[in-house]
Amino acid sequence: MFYSKRTSLGRVRYDKLIIGNIVKHVLCDYGRNVIPSGPKGRVVRGASKPDSDDLSFIDARTKGGKVDLTLYIVIRFGTSIKNAIEMIGQSLRKEIESMTGMPVGRLSIIITGVLSKNIAKRHIEVTTYGGKP
Repeated sequence: MFYSKRTSLGRVRYDKLIIGNIVKHVLCDYGRNVIPSGPKGRVVRGASKPDSDDLSFIDARTKGGKVDLTLYIVIRFGTSIKNAIEMIGQSLRKEIESMTGMPVGRLSIIITGVLSKNIAKRHIEVTTYGGKP
């Protein structure tokens, strides 16, 4: 799947892997406290590897020149959900816009579980529009 942006020099096309690698890079900043997962709460093992093509933890679409992004994560017990979501949201918006030139329109971060010894399934969805939480 390709995402495209029209510029004065022509059309620029991005593959979903580029968006996925930006998300992986941002999540790596949070170490082991935030883990990519699938929509059903299963941890995506290959998502933490930079050379992996497993992008089942994100759903990205372009709409009106903006990227609408849904991200599925598991968060470790004891990590502040509010702080983690705010930091991830700000970092994703900044990185995606600076690397692709396309702003993030809707960003949904869905916490599919909380990890202590085992994963306790949850469904906590935080959606922001145009940079406002």
